[in-house]
Amino acid sequence: MLSRISFKPLFAFLLLASGSLASAAHGEPVICGSVADEFTARAAGLERQWIRQIPSGVGSWRLERVTVGDGLVVAQTGDGGVHAIQAAREEGGLPPGTLLWSQQLGAGRGASGAAGIGPQVVTVAHDLAISAIDRRTGTVAWEKQLGQLPGAAAVPSGDWVYAAVPNEGVLRLPVNPRRSAASPTPAGATKQASGRGKQAVSPASLTESLDPKTINAGGETAFTPVSLADGIAWSTTDGTFIALERTKQGWRRHELPLGDPLAAQPVARGRTLYATTGPVGTAWPATLTRIELADPLAKDKPRPGLAIAWRVALPDHPEGSPIVVGDTLVVSLGPSGIAAFSATTGDLLWQTGLVGRLVAGGGDRVWCVDETGRLSGLDLASGIRRARLCLAGLSLPVVNTASDAVVLAAPGGVVLSFAPVAQPMPAER
Repeated sequence: MLSRISFKPLFAFLLLASGSLASAAHGEPVICGSVADEFTARAAGLERQWIRQIPSGVGSWRLERVTVGDGLVVAQTGDGGVHAIQAAREEGGLPPGTLLWSQQLGAGRGASGAAGIGPQVVTVAHDLAISAIDRRTGTVAWEKQLGQLPGAAAVPSGDWVYAAVPNEGVLRLPVNPRRSAASPTPAGATKQASGRGKQAVSPASLTESLDPKTINAGGETAFTPVSLADGIAWSTTDGTFIALERTKQGWRRHELPLGDPLAAQPVARGRTLYATTGPVGTAWPATLTRIELADPLAKDKPRPGLAIAWRVALPDHPEGSPIVVGDTLVVSLGPSGIAAFSATTGDLLWQTGLVGRLVAGGGDRVWCVDETGRLSGLDLASGIRRARLCLAGLSLPVVNTASDAVVLAAPGGVVLSFAPVAQPMPAER
């Protein structure tokens, strides 16, 4: 196993020093004037935060996927390697771009799902198993053998890890199987004094089994479950949303039928979900929906459970997940271009004929890879294209819905991260 690898090759140093980029494994040069050119990127509204070459394992390998989480970027290679990169500066911590650790999972021959990134562990489904890697040290904390691969990534949320298992349900595993079996009191829960002057114990703080548990999924699951309010939410193929919420009274299950199948992975923000329906190539209606999980502590005491805040029709079938930037929700409509909506009201803000796959949003821009294979930056307020940059070998798609960074990668193992720069730019002519 590879664990706690310190990787400071001369090649990575030269990349940082010169601003040039090349993949030793695949010979992918980045020419002057591309997004990898630090000066060109800044002029387009992006400031390079860091650049990292992922270390190679034994034999041939390629970078297969990159996942962006809160403060961490996880790159996975075809040989079963999992590599964690510090994505944001933390007080007293290592600088962004530092390779924190590398870990080898399985025999490197089985299918591997995308990484799930939590505050304590990084989870990966591979070789008919789920492995949890300690986020800080890079050591394997535990591994759970399964009879089959989960249907989607394993997702850490709160004290638990969730994975949808085909024909079985949603498997729940503890983040730390060796912790005390007493479930901690949920955030916001307070102990109430009893009539005898003693502190009453909330049912949610009573002993909760740490044994693996399979939860009824309510049907065949669609896409990866998402963390929602210290609980979990998923959707079924018939368009039903199901959420498990931890309350003062224990776990509560909520269900909300949308009636139409989801088109892409939903995006969560706090207690809010943004979802699209109408998969490409189907006759299902294409819609964009905001779903709220009611806060039981709210002063107006809303009805508990999931509820639709608004739902609007889309002019074409959506492709990929929505991108949320502040109060703006941006959706790719395939051949019909890209459209932006108010996240508060669902009102259409603008629509452009530019066709592209959304990858990130932050500052005053939303970014997509357009149909010509270039990185395009659209003005968040108007939809006007402000920048268009050559990717020059950074062809591995990385969709970031977790932060405002634009993360790009090459199959040869180079990963770069850019932050938005607040500066006025003339519209492209």
